[in-house]
Amino acid sequence: MSRRFIVLATLGVAGVVASLITPHAYAAPTAAVDDAAAETEFAKNQFLGQINAANVMVRSGPSENDYATMRLDRNAEVTVVGMKFNWLKIVPPEGSFSYVSKLYIERFGDGTHGRAIKDGLNVWVGSSLTPVKAALQVHINRGAEVEILGEADEFLKIRPPEGAFLWVNQNLVTPVRQINNNPDVAATPKTGAGAHAANGTDVPAGEGAVAAGTTQPSTMPAVADSGAPTTMPAMSAASAEAEFGRLEGEFKAAEAKPLEEQPVAELKGSYEDLLKNEMLPSSMRRIAQARQRILVAKADSKVKLIALHSAQGETDGKLQSLRAERTELEERVARTEVQVFAALGTLQPSSLQFGQGGKLYRLTDPATGRTACYIRSADVEVAKSLNTLIGVRGTLTEEPGLGMKVVNAVEVQAVDVTRVNKGVTAAIIPPSISARPSAEARTE
Repeated sequence: MSRRFIVLATLGVAGVVASLITPHAYAAPTAAVDDAAAETEFAKNQFLGQINAANVMVRSGPSENDYATMRLDRNAEVTVVGMKFNWLKIVPPEGSFSYVSKLYIERFGDGTHGRAIKDGLNVWVGSSLTPVKAALQVHINRGAEVEILGEADEFLKIRPPEGAFLWVNQNLVTPVRQINNNPDVAATPKTGAGAHAANGTDVPAGEGAVAAGTTQPSTMPAVADSGAPTTMPAMSAASAEAEFGRLEGEFKAAEAKPLEEQPVAELKGSYEDLLKNEMLPSSMRRIAQARQRILVAKADSKVKLIALHSAQGETDGKLQSLRAERTELEERVARTEVQVFAALGTLQPSSLQFGQGGKLYRLTDPATGRTACYIRSADVEVAKSLNTLIGVRGTLTEEPGLGMKVVNAVEVQAVDVTRVNKGVTAAIIPPSISARPSAEARTE
């Protein structure tokens, strides 16, 4: 087995992270050379990092395409145990959970603990943001004990077992300090009650063991407390998504206030800055553009409304007409509200039926009949909307085998096609009724 060096060097935070984990590595077997070269894991040497942005998403794997499991606030701490490309492998933060099949867990005691009754039992990454259970996290063997946190359909929610990890973009983590031989952190899976890597390869016991197909560092340089970067690289797709989430929260909070008290100008400027970011996903861009149109209308109405309030005290004779004008302006603001859906399209039946949670339907382009996305619903009333242009609210997910987005529907509503892109918008809009065609549309 030949020896080679992996050099990880990027700018800003990436440079500090690279200095933490640049190891001597050994080449993996031919079939796994690319993965081994891209990923660095270590058991003895880890570092503590701090989240440096708001609403940062933790993901089930090292890419934007892997589903989010939870959000972390600014200054939250994470324990980093490895790296793949520009993604950091972390110990699951507090609040994380995993899924395991009920069929193969034998409960004991007060029912909050259980024991695996088969070898090679799959443990899946759990998410508090989506019901998806598609990412294999680790395997556990017969006799392995788990802590049970709850139930979901045919699965148990469990505390992530030893050897379970999650991922976060390295640009969103600032290194704080090195952790050496920390007994409180389980950086690698051990045999213990029978854990082994998700690819089915047994993980050797003992200090410093790592999953098969990855590289083991020989050293890890110390990091000075002052070594954290003072500047950050340009906003990534992950941070753009986090910024979108933050602005959406502020927008909804402002909606609960009287128009005069809403920070319209500040929100308008923030959305304008966000729309300049080319890394913002197209689905979020549509919603941000809709919010911006609302805020432009509100800014004009707010100026007039404030002026009206000032004029109300001038004369009693003008009071009635001023109130009427104020009512008209408030109604105009209400009419500018945009309805936001997860997806739009003509509802059609689907020949594909699998998975849990209800029946599958297709949302299609009314002009071509091409499928824009699927929806899943257990509500039999949904079928009454077949062949109708509808908007669907719910969570957008992906299901293996479909190759496109699925909306777990919580609300279905008929839509006037003339209001699309004016008073109605969605993350997914069929090409024939949208100025920005969806690249996800295809024929079923």
